[in-house]
Amino acid sequence: MNPRPLRQHPYAVSFILVFALLTASLTTAQKRPASPASQRAKRPKLVLLIAVDQFRYDYLERFNDLFVENGLRRLMRDGASWTQSNYDHIPTYTAPGHATMLTGAYPAESGIIGNEWPDRATGKRVTSVSDSTVTLLGGGLNEGASSPRRLMSSTVGDELRMATNDRSKVVGISVKDRSAILPAGRHANAAYWFSINSGSMVSSTYYFNQLPAWVTAFNNTRPADKFFGAKWERLLPESEYLRRAGPDAPPWENIGNQPGDTNTFPHTITGGAKSAGPAFYGALDYTPFSNDLLIATTWPTWKSRSPKIRASPRRRKKGTWPTISRARSRRSWPPTIRGCRPCSVPSPRLPPTTPSCAGRSASHGFAWP
Repeated sequence: MNPRPLRQHPYAVSFILVFALLTASLTTAQKRPASPASQRAKRPKLVLLIAVDQFRYDYLERFNDLFVENGLRRLMRDGASWTQSNYDHIPTYTAPGHATMLTGAYPAESGIIGNEWPDRATGKRVTSVSDSTVTLLGGGLNEGASSPRRLMSSTVGDELRMATNDRSKVVGISVKDRSAILPAGRHANAAYWFSINSGSMVSSTYYFNQLPAWVTAFNNTRPADKFFGAKWERLLPESEYLRRAGPDAPPWENIGNQPGDTNTFPHTITGGAKSAGPAFYGALDYTPFSNDLLIATTWPTWKSRSPKIRASPRRRKKGTWPTISRARSRRSWPPTIRGCRPCSVPSPRLPPTTPSCAGRSASHGFAWP
């Protein structure tokens, strides 16, 4: 029996960002005593959550010496770390983890019991976010749409929007639909994900009747197509890979029948196609270049939700901005290091007086040595 192509293996790393721009101070229906100005100033205006698929806690220590200064190392140095946190549900698939991390609810309560399951009412197999009652915006022909309709619990973002009478903004972005949708919640302003059929960032009519103008303009530039034929090289010297993971292309590592590519580095990203299309977009999903695609998506998302924020060239050089992206790899740990890099890419920043905070979590771990 031939080993399955790697695309069916769960060696994936994903960064999911849900951010909330607080356009007004947090208030509730009950009248509370006014807070001192110093306390009000410390309330974050921007909240970022980075969820890394299969990122076991021990990776933070195991590969800490390879993290860049303003990436994961910065979160570990300047933040708090919960070393005994874990998921109590089984199985720890991706979708249940994404649903649990911001609802605090077990799968039996959130309704997200797996990545997919047979639906009793229809007898069909459904995914955690598939929704036949909505329409996909920006995708290919006959491509299914997605929404958080199956999510039965409230997320932090949902509660934040209710507490601020919808003045806060919550957006989820990822390559996968479930990764963008579930952490953001049922009451999010938007969720965007990558369509491997159209090569565009898409959403659904659950959130709005048509894509925002900036998304359409972004898609018209065909940002994914520029990676066609790109070479995926090792990020670090080969000696680091030999020392930490062994020789390239072990017997269990199989990318399947990919014309123009092999099991060993470097990899030429075409998906075996002659030009950009669904085969290429599917291959792109399994590379760190999808990180770059989502970084390109996140800034216009941020700017569109906060028109008062503008970035001058000077600010772009100074700032560091944790962002959301998703990548798959033929090895589990290299994207752990690559995943740290998008967190330190020079990027626009909020005004210096604007408080913000960032956090990192994972949807589940992985039994890689």
